[in-house]
Amino acid sequence: MTDRRGQARGYFNRRWDLVQVYLATKKQNQALQGKSVEHIAKEQGKSTIDAFLDLSVDEELHTLFQIVERGTDPKAQQEILGSNYTVIGTAMAARVRMRMTAMTTAPLCWVTGCAKSR
Repeated sequence: MTDRRGQARGYFNRRWDLVQVYLATKKQNQALQGKSVEHIAKEQGKSTIDAFLDLSVDEELHTLFQIVERGTDPKAQQEILGSNYTVIGTAMAARVRMRMTAMTTAPLCWVTGCAKSR
């Protein structure tokens, strides 16, 4: 993957505030679950990369991390989900609905077109 300047880039956006400890295997580290790496680094007085690597090594690379990019702002969620313009659904359902509509309205258009021409 490359950026707009053609430089090679990975998928990680360097937002350590969005990288959370999902599962810590050692008992002494389980209190860190749900906290971001950035938050842990500030608590421990370390850089984010040091906090990330120290935890990973301490856990013998068994720590599970998750990147949380969406749905972390309850106020924004309430505003979006409470809007009259929000419709809950899936992309697949919309595709199926569009196909069904196209299949059912095409014959109707043909019939109404024929009726108008007579």
